[in-house]
Amino acid sequence: MSTGISSGLISVLIFALYLNSETVRKMYVFPPLLWLITPVLIYWIMRMWSVAIRRNMHDDPVVFAVRDWVSVSCGVLILALLFLSTQL
Repeated sequence: MSTGISSGLISVLIFALYLNSETVRKMYVFPPLLWLITPVLIYWIMRMWSVAIRRNMHDDPVVFAVRDWVSVSCGVLILALLFLSTQL
């Protein structure tokens, strides 16, 4: 369990390091907006682990995420932030 949680949070750290790269500055019109994705990812990862620890995840995690309204909302928010960072 602790390995899974750590791996999820380290993936957010790697995403944050990617946000500091020159590639991101060239690809997006307003890259600072992408930083708002990191708290959404942290919330989503910790929520998924919380649900799994409570044994309320009765499906594959991907199937659960597609059917879960909170996960879908997080996905929509992330897509909206990506879209806005390319348009501003």
